[in-house]
Parts: sequence; structure tokens; C-alpha cells
Amino acid sequence: MTVVGPTEMGIPEHEHPEVQISMTFVAESALSKTKAIRDFPTHFSLHPSGMPHGRKSDGTESLAAVFSQASMEQAADELLKRSCSEIISAPCAVDPVILSMGRVLRGELLQGPIRDPLLVEAVGVVLTGQLVRRWSSQPSLRQVKGQLSARQIRNTLDVIENSMSSGIRVRDLANQIGVGTHQFTRLFRQTMGCSPYRFVMLLRIERARLLLEKTALPLAEIALELGFVSQSHFTSAFRREVRTTPQAYRSSLRKGSGRILPN
Repeated sequence: MTVVGPTEMGIPEHEHPEVQISMTFVAESALSKTKAIRDFPTHFSLHPSGMPHGRKSDGTESLAAVFSQASMEQAADELLKRSCSEIISAPCAVDPVILSMGRVLRGELLQGPIRDPLLVEAVGVVLTGQLVRRWSSQPSLRQVKGQLSARQIRNTLDVIENSMSSGIRVRDLANQIGVGTHQFTRLFRQTMGCSPYRFVMLLRIERARLLLEKTALPLAEIALELGFVSQSHFTSAFRREVRTTPQAYRSSLRKGSGRILPN
């Protein structure tokens, strides 16, 4: 998946072999002087491969997610009984799953360069799966049952552990047990009770708690050790899960039990 935007610029009519989702974000109020853009898209347009499309400069903001034919083929092969299914055209559509993923992507991109590649990859898996399941001409589902075996779980956890600081990818986790990313994500959720991305994030946060409690490592060093791309990325993820910043969490321990130990 390639993500373009968010942008308010107009784009001349063009076409390409990839499938594209164009998500539209509008201003909070037509009377607003600041023209603040809502963080949740109102609708999206779906452009199949080879379909001409463009964008007018109309005061709205647009974010485009582009998917290669190979990624669509892979998703269809894993999720449908057929090896391929044609994506339909939708000039102005609403789908809660797709729109919620648009909100996640916009929030990530507004921070600057992509901070969390695992998150963007996970969003891509969700979007391609939703496209072939709900927005294809023949959305017949293949029933995928079962769970990961004990050996597959151990192998997966080993890969996560060894890749914590260098970067984890869903496709790498799937490849090591010989399945596709969509099938792996579904089996992982059925086995572990959450998505691979959610599992990794919770593991990182738990490791961060321990390092904040037991060591005096600088926050930037903890961030890099746990696979966050920056200290700010670590801080925002920690605050989202723990409802406080890493520095405030460590300070509260110093004032309380004093569990932080020197390196």
C-alpha cells in the first residue's frame, strides 16, 4: 500500500493499474475562519484499476491509498474462494471500516514522516481485506478455521523478540510459518485474541514499563530499544495506552516506591 496526502490540491484526471481509495475530509464548519479539517473522512471514492479519475480543488482535503494488483490478488486468494475478484467502482461511498482506517492514516501522516511502519502495514492489510470482501464483484468468503499451533506461536514470538528493536513486519511473521498476511492476521487474532499489531504494541508498552521502573535509561534509548522510531512516537504510544507520559510515569515511581535502579 502507498499512501498519498493528505492534500487540498487539485489533481488532473489520470489513470493507473493500481486500485485507489480516495478519502475526503471536510472542514469542521463552512463558517470557520481557521478552516480546521475534521479528522474523520465523510466518504471515499473507489477507483478500480485503469479507471480515469482526478480531483478538483474544492476546499476539502483528500488522502489516497493505492494498492498494487499483486496485493489485491494475494488478498483475494487468501480470503475468497476465487483467486481473483474485480474491485467495483464507487464514486461516493461509506464504509465504517474503510473510513476509520482513513482517520488512522491521516493521524499518522500529519505527524510528518511515517513513525510506525507496522501500523501502516496493518492498516493496509485491513483495507485490502475489506476491499475484496465487501467491494468486489463476487465477494464470496472462504471459511478460514483453526488457530496457530503451539510451535507456530513459539516461532512467531521468537521473531517478534528478535526483531523488537530493528522493526517488525506482519509479512515477516506470516512468512516464517508459511501463510499469507491476511490468513496469518486472522489466525493470530483467533489464537491470541487481538491483532498482531495490537499484540506487539502492548508488548512494547509492557517492556517500557519495566525499563522505566527498573532502570535509569534515557527515554530516547528506551524508545529505540523497543522499536519506536523516535522518543515522540514512544511518548504518544505510551500516553495512549497508560494515560500518562513515560516521564510522568517514571517520576511517580520516584516519588513513591523508588523502584528505579541505576544501570
